[in-house]
Amino acid sequence: NICAPIRLSGGRPNGLPRRQVCWRLRWRGTTCLALLALAAVAVLIRYVPKPTLASQVASSTAIYDAQGRLLRLALAADDRYRLWVPLERISPQLVEAFLLKEDRHFYWHPGVEPFSLARAGLRTVTASGPRQGGSTISMQLARLLYRLKTRSIHGKMVQVVRALQLELFYSKHDILEAYLNVTPFGVNIEGVAAASLIYFGKRAERLSLAEVLTLAVIPQAPARRGLTKEVSANLVAERARLFEQWVERYPQAREAAGLLKLPLNLHTPSNLPFHAPHETAMLLARVSAAGPERDSEVHATLDLRLQRALERQIQRYIAQARRVGLRNAAAMLVETRSMAVTA
Repeated sequence: NICAPIRLSGGRPNGLPRRQVCWRLRWRGTTCLALLALAAVAVLIRYVPKPTLASQVASSTAIYDAQGRLLRLALAADDRYRLWVPLERISPQLVEAFLLKEDRHFYWHPGVEPFSLARAGLRTVTASGPRQGGSTISMQLARLLYRLKTRSIHGKMVQVVRALQLELFYSKHDILEAYLNVTPFGVNIEGVAAASLIYFGKRAERLSLAEVLTLAVIPQAPARRGLTKEVSANLVAERARLFEQWVERYPQAREAAGLLKLPLNLHTPSNLPFHAPHETAMLLARVSAAGPERDSEVHATLDLRLQRALERQIQRYIAQARRVGLRNAAAMLVETRSMAVTA
C-alpha cells in the first residue's frame, strides 16, 4: 500500500491533507508505470524484425572493373537510375550539406517540427513572403516512399503520421540513409550515388566541396536545377547561398570559394560508359537471378585498360581479314595464375 507509511507516521508533507498526499503518490506511480510501458512498447517496435528500407525500392546495378572503373550502370526495375549505397560510403561533407540545407535539427526532432510546419502553413495560406517548406527529412522520405500527395491538408496529415511511423520503426541512421538514396535529382535519377556517377562520373564518397554543394541544392527543384541543356542560373545562385551557410559553420572553407567560380559541367545519362557489353549483360543476368537481395554493385574481373586494347586488336584483325570473308572474331584474355578473365 503506497500510503501505508503515511498512515503509520501520521505525516503530512508540506501540510497537505492525507488523502491529497495519497492521490499524488498514486498519480505519480501510475504515470511512471505508463511511461515505462510506452518505452517498452517503443523498444519492442524498434527492434522487432521488419523489412529494411532498402528492400522497399528497386535498385540499379553498377558494374565496375577490377580497378574500380565503371563499366556500366543499369536501370532499376522501375526504369530509374537509383543506386542504393550505405550511409558510411557517402561523403560526410555531402551528408552535412543535406542536413544544413534540408533539416538542421534532424537528430533532435521526432520526425516532425510543429513550429516550422505551422509557419510554412501560415505563409501558404496568407501568401505573405516567400513560400517556405516545413517538411523534415523524415516527412520527405515518407512522401517519396509511400508516393503521397501532400498539397492538401489531408495529404499533409497523412505525411506527418507516416513520418512519425518511420521514426518509431527505424533509426535516424536508417532514415537518413534511405532519404539520400531515394531523393530526386531530375528526370529518372534518384539518390546521391546515381547522381554522383551520372553528373560527375564519381562515386558518392569522392566528391569535392563544390560538387557536394551542387548535389545538395538540386532536389528542392530538380526540374529547374537538374538535367537541362545548360547549367541553370538558379542552380548556381542557390549553390552560392548554401556555400555562405557552409562558411558560417566552417570558416576554413572560405579558401574553396574560388572553386565555385569555375565552370560547372554536368553530364547526362547519355555520357554513362557502356563497356564490355557481353560481359556486363552476363553479369546483369546473374544478378537478376539472385532475386531482391541482390547486390547493387558488382566487381568484374575485367581490366578496362586491357579490354580496350584487346578490342582494338580484334578490330584491326577483322579489317585486315575482311578480304577473305571474315566479319566477326572473338578473343579472351586470361590471367594464368588465377584463371580470371581480364578481357
